[in-house]
Amino acid sequence: SARIPHGAGVGKDRIVTAGNSRHILVLCRNQFYVLDVVDEDGSLLLTIDELTEALASVREDAMVCSDQDCARSAVGVFTAQTRTYWAKQRQ
Repeated sequence: SARIPHGAGVGKDRIVTAGNSRHILVLCRNQFYVLDVVDEDGSLLLTIDELTEALASVREDAMVCSDQDCARSAVGVFTAQTRTYWAKQRQ
């Protein structure tokens, strides 16, 4: 699911959910990782321990990236702006 800004800062946001989503997006040090967590039939693919291990692996992988390389691909930092700013940009 995602929160989509609605209105130019004062309107209510909309929550949009894709019914066929089977993954989560993890952001670590400005690097994006996709983890499959739901099976085609809607069953969970990972236990809590497995998810914890997968997240630890993501963190370990992200730490390999130098600060300079992470900064070069820092798309995630755009979200540091205020919600109002991004609502206006979306219009």
